[in-house]
Amino acid sequence: MTRNLTFWSEGDDVAESSALSECNASRCWCDPSLFCDVVGVDFGAGRMHLYSSARGRSWDVDSSSARGEILGLSVGTLLVAESAHLAVPRTRRSLAQPFSAEELLDLYSAARSAGITIKLFPHYHSGKRAREWASARFPAIQSGKKTDAADAMALALYVMNCNGVSLADPPLSFARCPKREFGKAVREYSSVALNAERTSGYSGRHMQSVVELGMEIYRARGRSIGEIACYSIASLIVTDIDRVPMVFVMNGSPPGVETWSRNVALMTPFHHDGGVARSNLMKHSFKPFLWRFGDRTGVAMGPKKCKLTPFGHHDDDQAFTRTKAMKSFRDTIKACYRKGVEIAIKRCFEKLDPVATPWSEVTNGR
Repeated sequence: MTRNLTFWSEGDDVAESSALSECNASRCWCDPSLFCDVVGVDFGAGRMHLYSSARGRSWDVDSSSARGEILGLSVGTLLVAESAHLAVPRTRRSLAQPFSAEELLDLYSAARSAGITIKLFPHYHSGKRAREWASARFPAIQSGKKTDAADAMALALYVMNCNGVSLADPPLSFARCPKREFGKAVREYSSVALNAERTSGYSGRHMQSVVELGMEIYRARGRSIGEIACYSIASLIVTDIDRVPMVFVMNGSPPGVETWSRNVALMTPFHHDGGVARSNLMKHSFKPFLWRFGDRTGVAMGPKKCKLTPFGHHDDDQAFTRTKAMKSFRDTIKACYRKGVEIAIKRCFEKLDPVATPWSEVTNGR
């Protein structure tokens, strides 16, 4: 079964996606044809901007009226909004979040009762994916500047006509998730290790266990994704404290590969502060991997490894190749993780719970 170009892992406990149907080149997480209308929503400058794909109409209201406007949509409407707007509670410093946590949970419940389905679009992909794709095909967006109204239109048109990215259900709760807290703590260790090692060319001068494990992962499973990617994966498995190799554990053991993939490596399409490791994987490893994958299958993904064809201009063959490449890349990363954990356990690395021992305490604030 083919998958779309995301890092979505199914079966987690927050904002789960549901695969309802299949389309030609990618797996749709929500079938737009099951709804009477697909409405895109964006927020900005104290306004909520909406676009109805069924009516071809844009309009906006004051953010204070957003709840009533959403609940006034037709029964059977699919409403698509960036997760950064409708899945992130407002704080004192918020600029783009119109609702508090309590108001969001109330909105989700009220929308379900009104027969309106809310789905969340990855914030990071709204401009790079939806708007780029739509602007290459719809003159109404192509001819205009980037605006909140255009972004709302792009979301609706993209989901209605392409739907090549996972859409998530609203979260059930905004309570702090132990898995996410673990992932955040691991990434703090990882970023320190990678920043220290890349200044010396990953020689092992500062974090010997991380570099040695990364090289073993590379030799065993990771040649297709490159050494830098393998060092990054290793840094999300182990660390050095006073030259003692430590393996990260949660509840006494390293997390399973799906929990690790989603909460530590953040292999999801949703907007996260992923640290140095995720940046290495996505910005410096996947692009050349995609180019080489296309080259092997006879599909040109760009003129050269460092300059790929923009997503919005991909033809059907390129889109399908990209989907297959992402699945291969994701599966390779998971295989590398399994191998790294296997090596760490065989070598009896000491265990470290990063939540119980934050990096700031290990370094005494240094």
